[in-house]
Amino acid sequence: MARLFFALDIHPTDQEQLSLWRQQYLSLPFKTITPTNFHITLCFIGSVEEQKVLQMCNSADQLCKAHQLAYPANINIDSCGWFAKAKVIYLSSTQTPKWLSHLAYGLNETACSLGIFQESRPYIPHISIYRKAKFTPPQPQHQAPSITIKSFSLYRSSSLRNEIHYQAIKKWYLYDN
Repeated sequence: MARLFFALDIHPTDQEQLSLWRQQYLSLPFKTITPTNFHITLCFIGSVEEQKVLQMCNSADQLCKAHQLAYPANINIDSCGWFAKAKVIYLSSTQTPKWLSHLAYGLNETACSLGIFQESRPYIPHISIYRKAKFTPPQPQHQAPSITIKSFSLYRSSSLRNEIHYQAIKKWYLYDN
């Protein structure tokens, strides 16, 4: 079975901008995460049977309709942190938009109702940029570029030659121009 999760999609241009910013303003001696893997996780569902995946997708359909945006959402990336247990350095926003909180909460509620384990901790929308990190990073002197969000996807995570690859297998548009 595949390891699955829902995440906000970050446009390739924004992924590259964040990668360049990381290189220029937060170059650290840890394993860098490939820019094409940059995303903001909404809900991790892991390896579950197909019926539960379909039910999660139905919930995503409803949540997407309920949280349609009038325009693409800009998220300001203004903080940097470290998940010590996971050994991950991440970028985040100190201001989580309500639509994002509702979307993540809705997906997590559906997962719980289906018996899919969800960690009970506050939601921190973040972009992982380093793995195998051993200490809290310094706060960068320059703010990271903001990102524009138009969609979210159901992703499949797979490992190939010690590299993690994420493949979008279904997409929902929050804003349709």
